[in-house]
Amino acid sequence: MSDNRFKQPLSEIAESVRNVDLYERSLSRSRRIGRHRAAAITGAALAVLGLAGAGLFITPRDANPDRPVIASPTSPRPLPSASAGPSSSSAAAGSSRAQTPVTPRSRSLSDLPGRVFYRSPETQAVVRLTPDGKRSTVLDVPNEAVAVSPGGDRIAYLADGKLVLPGSEFTGAVDPEQVPAWSSDGKKLLLAAPEPGVLTVATGAFKKLPKGLDGQSFRWSGDGTQLVYGTSSGRLKVAGADASSGRTVPVIGDPEAARNPDGTAACRPLSADRTGGRVTAPLESVGGCGQYLPADAVVDTTSGEVVALPVTGRVTGALFDPDGNLLIRTADAKLSVLAPNGTLLVQAPEPAAVKDLELLAYTR
Repeated sequence: MSDNRFKQPLSEIAESVRNVDLYERSLSRSRRIGRHRAAAITGAALAVLGLAGAGLFITPRDANPDRPVIASPTSPRPLPSASAGPSSSSAAAGSSRAQTPVTPRSRSLSDLPGRVFYRSPETQAVVRLTPDGKRSTVLDVPNEAVAVSPGGDRIAYLADGKLVLPGSEFTGAVDPEQVPAWSSDGKKLLLAAPEPGVLTVATGAFKKLPKGLDGQSFRWSGDGTQLVYGTSSGRLKVAGADASSGRTVPVIGDPEAARNPDGTAACRPLSADRTGGRVTAPLESVGGCGQYLPADAVVDTTSGEVVALPVTGRVTGALFDPDGNLLIRTADAKLSVLAPNGTLLVQAPEPAAVKDLELLAYTR
């Protein structure tokens, strides 16, 4: 761990810089979106989302045998679209909007499906939220990036430019610009060594992605058939896992003002639903990409539309699990989970024990 003599001053400086940066970004985006708000549906509230995560390999010390487990869906349906009216580029650009709140099936954290992981911005420690609302530390060493497996039982991380993955013989240098991402079956990792490629965990074999896939922040869909990724110009792209049938998501990152009047871009997707039809990503301005930020929007990859969410309060995190369930964190200290069909499964208070931590991953 880092020397405690330096921890407090650095954390105070980091917190100050982060708060100013997020405030200016939120203020700038609010002004930009406000000019187009009349085009949106009456009653739709703009939600500025913030915070998200990644994943990598270690068994949690206090694995809970009673944790809820999500059954694999047979035919997941997409979340409801952002509006019942016709889509427009003006309505599509900007942060995810809020729908009229609905009543959740449960208001108890113990009914939260899957597992939620957080990361300390000061120490890089990774903690897991337990069903009783407590935090359990699962990684307590300095790291550059962390990836939690889809089952929530393994963690891999980058340290000093190397991948730390117990049981793997891979020893090559890794570029932290591509935060490693697990395949949905937990057998592979997508990382940059130094170019983006796929590591087979069991054998240590590494295969580079085809040259045609020129991007960053690659993420697999939950069913493993699609890759979603961003570009340095702020476009979102989707391709088959075998690099086939690539397409560009409309609106987001489009340099033409007529098609993207809010000038919205998304350089780094952070999670994808089961089919790759929806992704979570931080929305930025065209030409302003490059920062590592929390996901603050859910984007439909077919239309480029920003999806409305049935929650109140400012959204500060949004992550899909491999089965398409969507975890939403809001500034009023609540965690909500939407099923793939849009049903609000759980909405419960987020424990104060994790309020200062960054949302990292949502797993089965």
